[in-house]
Amino acid sequence: MNRQSLIASSLLACASLALPACTIDRDTSPYAGQPDPDRPNVNPRIITSTPDLMVALGFDEPIVVSDTGNLRVAVPTRSLGDERYLLDYRFVFYDDRGMEVEPVMGWRMFSLEPREQRRVEAQALDARARDWRLQIKWANR
Repeated sequence: MNRQSLIASSLLACASLALPACTIDRDTSPYAGQPDPDRPNVNPRIITSTPDLMVALGFDEPIVVSDTGNLRVAVPTRSLGDERYLLDYRFVFYDDRGMEVEPVMGWRMFSLEPREQRRVEAQALDARARDWRLQIKWANR
């Protein structure tokens, strides 16, 4: 084998080894909320809009009350960072068949000071609500 063939085969081998590193991540699933480090329970009902928000917040055990008629939910939410966060949130409620219950809640803004914990909460406006999902996004982005 001559020198040019050896160089060409070496380059081809290196390129074929680097090719798997060029794959594109096509995961489009929502970013699940990170549990509060003091309470490591993962709740798939809590959805954040971006990965950086997912690691900026911690969530404690949700408080769900349904014995008073309409479903009411409160989720203790903690800032895990050293900055003030301006956030929007909304709850989406579902009936016993998994269908979204209308009217859908509009976005509400709230702020979290560094390391502060606050409850975000809402009550379903329809008595058919049996399940819920919390969506959180940055207010200023």
